Amino acid sequence: MRILYHPSSDSRVTEFNLMIAKKYPHLLKEKDPQLILVAGGDGSMLSNITAYQKYQIPFFGIAKGTLNFLLNHVEDDEKVIEDLLHDRVNLFVLHGKSISVRKNIQPLGFAVNEVVVGDSINGYHQFCITTLDKSFENFILLGAGLCVSTAIGSTGYNFNNGGPVIPTNENVWAMTDIVCNRNINDLISAQEIMINSKSSVNVFIDGQKSATLHQRDVLHLETGPTIELAFLSKDQFIKQRIELSHRSRG
Repeated sequence: MRILYHPSSDSRVTEFNLMIAKKYPHLLKEKDPQLILVAGGDGSMLSNITAYQKYQIPFFGIAKGTLNFLLNHVEDDEKVIEDLLHDRVNLFVLHGKSISVRKNIQPLGFAVNEVVVGDSINGYHQFCITTLDKSFENFILLGAGLCVSTAIGSTGYNFNNGGPVIPTNENVWAMTDIVCNRNINDLISAQEIMINSKSSVNVFIDGQKSATLHQRDVLHLETGPTIELAFLSKDQFIKQRIELSHRSRG
């Protein structure tokens, strides 16, 4: 298997970077990859997906971060790389839909995890929400913000905001309010969502500020490209998500 690796700037990955440079330098220069190798945490994975989604191939992560929901926990880094290079492992590939984001006609990118509209926990804005299926039609929401999460990202900000953990094979999004006058904790079909605000408010894509919405702007959320995440074990991935969802149970 042909693999491309881009060194992470995360200090926790320094030794891994050195190992790759010494033993597998060809991974740093691969021009026609079949797999993108990532080492670090979920942030490193999201950065690599943004940079290399153009290849439309799976991303395989080796966990070196804190939560590592999007990466594999392995005992022997070099053995795993050797197994991948020589096609000695059957990978479970998860296909998840991202959220494509644009402001008016300007594309802002796509979210693997979530899109958050707001600025601070003490912010106060008037949002107007409309969905293509009219389950929300000129729905007025007053408060700090709004989160729209993919199935893959439902274990992140969405879960900490009280939203549900979505099975990864479901083509639905979670929508939750952030300290608002009306409670939203909905599962909706992946579709176009239009959001505007009476006051200037920021748009965050996977935790990174991407734009500011002003009064006449409209934020459009639509079904984005499919993201492929590769895992050594389907059971390990599912177990981690189940354990997380059980934390909120009594």
